[in-house]
Amino acid sequence: MTGASERITGGWERSTGGLENSRLGAGSRKAGCRPLEARSGSLEARSGSLEARSGALEAGSGALEGGIRALDAESAALEAGSGAQEAGIGALKAGSRAFKALRGSTKGWKQELWHLGV
Repeated sequence: MTGASERITGGWERSTGGLENSRLGAGSRKAGCRPLEARSGSLEARSGSLEARSGALEAGSGALEGGIRALDAESAALEAGSGAQEAGIGALKAGSRAFKALRGSTKGWKQELWHLGV
């Protein structure tokens, strides 16, 4: 039983003193902490990577929101332009009708003047 425990703690010989044994035991405990420290560093690196990804996603989200606002503004401008175009077409039609009415009225005057001999 003692032989097995001696092999587990680093294989030291029974003839060495207790002080030496405690140093070896502390060393093996310290060595056991190294993988945990490495894991901790790895987790911290992953955490930093996730924070960077989160920041990139937030920036992308902000850019998409800005793009949506720009498209909304463009859509509103196009709707306003369409309304202005329809108003302009209506004004042209009204002007055309007024011109036709005026031309018709001048023809009548010319005929009357011609009949009068002027």
